[in-house]
Amino acid sequence: MDSANSVDEGEIISLEISDMSGDNVFELPRVYTRPTLALRMQNVASVAEVEKWPHLSDISLPDVSGLKIMLLIGQDNPDAMVYDLRSGPKGAPYAVRTPFSLDCDL
Repeated sequence: MDSANSVDEGEIISLEISDMSGDNVFELPRVYTRPTLALRMQNVASVAEVEKWPHLSDISLPDVSGLKIMLLIGQDNPDAMVYDLRSGPKGAPYAVRTPFSLDCDL
């Protein structure tokens, strides 16, 4: 996963994940673990950013300040991916509703 000169520590495990209410539960049978993910919360859309775009302005985002990204769900788990896509004009940001949240790409 990293350059040829580095050694990754990790395991292959299975997980069961759900949304905050426990209504949407998914089995992830093959998950690759890593000690850390090189992701920063600065990459997460804010309410102020989303409100700038008319096609996204009615979207309610949760407060994620102080949280850490600890899980990435890949294309090998399509049932846990896209439920709804909200797009705007060409080149505008979009939002994706998953069973767990609404994610905006700004």
